[in-house]
Amino acid sequence: MHRGADEGFSRSYGGTDMTGVEKLGAGLFLVSNRSVLLLQRRSKHNDNKWGLPGGNTEEADASLLDTAKREAAEEMGNVPDFAVTGVVETRRGKSQQKRYDVFVGDVGPEARAAFVPRLNDEHRNASWWPLEASQLQGADLHPVVAAVLAQPLSAALAAALPHWAAQQPLQEPVKLAAGGSGKKKAFLQRRGAGVLYGGEGMVLLVRTVGRRNNEEGDWRVPGADVDMYDADLAAVAARAAERQLGAAPAAEDKGSIVIQWGKRKARLFTVYLRSLAPGARSSFKPELAHLLAEYHWVAPSEAGSMPGMHPLAAQLLAQHAGELLTAFS
Repeated sequence: MHRGADEGFSRSYGGTDMTGVEKLGAGLFLVSNRSVLLLQRRSKHNDNKWGLPGGNTEEADASLLDTAKREAAEEMGNVPDFAVTGVVETRRGKSQQKRYDVFVGDVGPEARAAFVPRLNDEHRNASWWPLEASQLQGADLHPVVAAVLAQPLSAALAAALPHWAAQQPLQEPVKLAAGGSGKKKAFLQRRGAGVLYGGEGMVLLVRTVGRRNNEEGDWRVPGADVDMYDADLAAVAARAAERQLGAAPAAEDKGSIVIQWGKRKARLFTVYLRSLAPGARSSFKPELAHLLAEYHWVAPSEAGSMPGMHPLAAQLLAQHAGELLTAFS
């Protein structure tokens, strides 16, 4: 059952603004090991297209997430256990009056292995599709799926799947575009990468030169924005380390952390963690670029109290202190 704007949810539904909405629904974007669960429809509209489990709201639904779960259970017989990592709002129709919220859910390997769908008559098949764009190009996608994965990527999808979003093909920065509801819709404006070197419980930060006389710069992770010559984000980080520190010391790869920050969370920055061998920290002497004033080795727990911390570095140190401690102990 579907409720229109004059039939119940009016301007608010589960705490969500419903202004201008005439049709409302929700679905699940279930992701497991870089694959998304899609269902092939059997219906008059969008027949054979691969879409998401989900559907329109009903009176008994307490929230849009309840709508998505109920519809998914009706369509697949059961729903694998998942943890919600974000939600992406989509709008369709001539006046953007059709709203469909997509809840991104992380499905663990055990839950995926135990999941056996029992499809209803509305669907022909269920399959886990690789999230890589080259693989999905071969699928006849439902408009909602196409909208969620459309380029440029939305900031909401990047927040829900940060590591996947960071690895998408590098593109020119894009500007914010107006959404159909009359509000600004946030797309990823800028991507970049850097290297955080650490060792013996310390991390390396650099301070920029102030823009004006007698003005100090801010402390940050060595890094840079993507430019047209970068093959991938690892190349961005390597370029930044060489230009800003003079050389990249030998270090062990400890993984990466993706930070989403800035106005409207429209910037994505991948920080590669590199651990120096015992004793190597004292022998590494960076030759700083002219736009950098100094470098400093500091314990992550103490860096938060340093004055002039760049917002990205502050967010990294505050939200990922445990990961940094594990990587650099």
